[in-house]
Amino acid sequence: MIMMGLRFTGRVPFSQVFLNGIVRDEFGKKMSKTVGNVIDPLEVIDAYGADALRFTLAIYAAGREIPLAKSRIQGYAAFANKIWNASRFALMHIDSELKSAKAIDRDKLRTVERWILSRLNATTRDVNKSLSGFRFDEAANTLYHFFWHEFCDWYIEMVKPVLLDKHGSEGDKQTARRVLLETLDRSLRLLHPLMPFITEEIWQKLGGVEPSIMVSPYPIAEEVMEDSEAERLISAVKAITTAVRNVRAERGFTPKDRFKLFINVENTREANFFGEYAYLLTELARLTELVVNGNPPADAHHDVIEGFAIAIEIPEKKVSQEQIERTQREIEKSRKELASLEAKLANTQFVQNAPSAVVQQAQARHSELRARIEKLMQNQ
Repeated sequence: MIMMGLRFTGRVPFSQVFLNGIVRDEFGKKMSKTVGNVIDPLEVIDAYGADALRFTLAIYAAGREIPLAKSRIQGYAAFANKIWNASRFALMHIDSELKSAKAIDRDKLRTVERWILSRLNATTRDVNKSLSGFRFDEAANTLYHFFWHEFCDWYIEMVKPVLLDKHGSEGDKQTARRVLLETLDRSLRLLHPLMPFITEEIWQKLGGVEPSIMVSPYPIAEEVMEDSEAERLISAVKAITTAVRNVRAERGFTPKDRFKLFINVENTREANFFGEYAYLLTELARLTELVVNGNPPADAHHDVIEGFAIAIEIPEKKVSQEQIERTQREIEKSRKELASLEAKLANTQFVQNAPSAVVQQAQARHSELRARIEKLMQNQ
């Protein structure tokens, strides 16, 4: 190609070359029709979509062989479905007037909006850096984590009470809708090189100025969107919520069981923040009450999360027969999976022939199941 380019145009046709790894089967073996382990890309596209296949190939580290498994592609098809469902939720709360609105007024943003825009900005910066260095795997991982675990798992859940008129003013609702649109729009443009079809389909519904997402400007990081204080406070909300959920599960309570939570803060700003967002922690962590700088009972569960001292007042556990039976079923299910893994790990052919990563994954799952069974039996 270089010689042809020089001969007919007098120029080198390209200056950079990107080499991807060899695509093998899920066990790292070379694909062969004789062995019967060939994956037909057309069949995969029909089953899971072209975007899922593209994203799966992109997320593998550059220069390494790619152990391609249909289960992995199916997992990223689920990611595409997550993008679609989150976009559908957002579009339910976006109208034509909002699409033509002016830029976001940062002075009117609440902490939760400043947090998601700051995280979006950090994601934009990291993705641009990865793409400029041809680290498509890093870009894909960064986008996957942001969209699923920050935008969907947390931000959308945090603004639902406001969007559904359960909390906040009409101004809060308009701000949440505007930030929801901004975050979705930028996320789609960031994802477009990796998942072009679904992002184009959704972006057309947003009613952008450009005729196609392909010709819309690729997002770049803006220093004005950075907000370390908002990130610190919302990170605390997330960590405290997770801690309460973990205590609930470890003590054998159901998600319906609510706890009373005490938080000690050091200054007025933090006290005002937790006072303002008490409704959010109550909703996310399923609390009966949030008390700031109160006096918890002596038998409360104490912990320090993100620098905040918390205490969880745990009610007396009343175990129903239904809970006992459910726990027993979980124990039996875990024991069956554990027995299957033990048989696999006892098979010398599997241990010697399977890739080390697969063996290590099985060993890690084995340890995880043993710990889970022990914990379930303690909570009976």
